[in-house]
Amino acid sequence: MAEKGKRSVVILENTAVTSARNIVHGVMRYAATHPDWEITVYTGHPSEREESVRIGRPDGIISGFTDEPANPIPVRYRTTTPTVFTCARPFEKMTAPFLELEMDDIAIGRTAAEALLRTHVKSFGFLGLRQSMPWAKTRLDRFRRTIQKAGFRVSAFAPLRGDSVDVDAERSALADWLRSLKKPCGIFAVNDRRAKFLLEICRACGIPVPDQVKVIGVDNDEIVCECARPTLTSVAPDFVKAGFAAAEALDRLMDGRKTARHLTVGVRGIVERLSASDLSGSSSRVSRALELIRQKAIVGITVPMVAQAVGCSVRLLEKD
Repeated sequence: MAEKGKRSVVILENTAVTSARNIVHGVMRYAATHPDWEITVYTGHPSEREESVRIGRPDGIISGFTDEPANPIPVRYRTTTPTVFTCARPFEKMTAPFLELEMDDIAIGRTAAEALLRTHVKSFGFLGLRQSMPWAKTRLDRFRRTIQKAGFRVSAFAPLRGDSVDVDAERSALADWLRSLKKPCGIFAVNDRRAKFLLEICRACGIPVPDQVKVIGVDNDEIVCECARPTLTSVAPDFVKAGFAAAEALDRLMDGRKTARHLTVGVRGIVERLSASDLSGSSSRVSRALELIRQKAIVGITVPMVAQAVGCSVRLLEKD
C-alpha cells in the first residue's frame, strides 16, 4: 500500500522477453520524473501475480497479460483499478477506466516489406503463427499490400494450427514450402522466434541464408537475434516509447481525466544483421566478417582467415 500522497502502480509484464523489459524501462523513465509513483514490478511465476497485486494494493496497473479463465488477479482489482493493457486484451467484466496500447502492426508490416525490397529480391514469403491472431493478420496484410504495390506477390505459409502441433510435421511442411519458393527470396516472419525457427529449417534443408533466402523478424529480441545462425535482422517496435506512453495514459486514468480507449505506438526502425543482408559491396563484407568473428571468437580467428572467408584481400577488408 502506498504512503500518503503516493500512488501505487503495479507493472505486470513477462520480463523474460526483451519487449516487456523495454516497456518496463519506458515506464520507469516516466516514473523518474514523477516522485509520487511507487512501483511494484511483477517478474516471477504466474502464481505470484495475485501476491504482487495484493501487496501493491495498486491505484493503477500496467499489464501485458491478457484475460484468462483462471486469472489470478483478484476480481476487485480487475474490475475497479485503472489499467493500461500493453499488447493484451482487457480483463473480463472491466468496469474501471482502461486503455489498450498496441504496437503499429501496419507500420511493422510495411517496414519489413520495404527492407526486403531494398535487397532487390523478387520473390517473397510470410511465416505466421500457429494460432490465429488479429495483429499477425494485420502485419501480413500490410506486408502483402506493400509488396504487391511494388509489382510482386507474397506466398504465405499456412501453419499447422493449434497449441499441440506436431513439430516434426510442421518442419516437414515448412521445408516443402521453402523449397517451392523461387530463389532468391525474402521472407518476413511474424516475430523473432518464428524467424529463428525458419532459419533452423533453412539450415536443415541446406538453403543458404542470406544468399538464397533473406529473413526478417519482429521485436529485436537481442537474445533470440544474436543466437540465431546467421544472426537475425529484425523490425524494432519502439517498446520503450510504448512504456512511457502507457505510464502517461495511466496517470490520466488515475486522475479521472478523459483519454482514448486505444493508443498505437510506432516502429523505431530495422536492426540489420546478417540474415537479410545484401551480399554485394563493402557493407556486406563487413557484415559477413563480423558474423564470422562472432562464430569463431572463442576458438580464435586471424584477419587473413576472415579475408579469405569473405572473398577479398586483407588490404580491402581493412579499408572497409
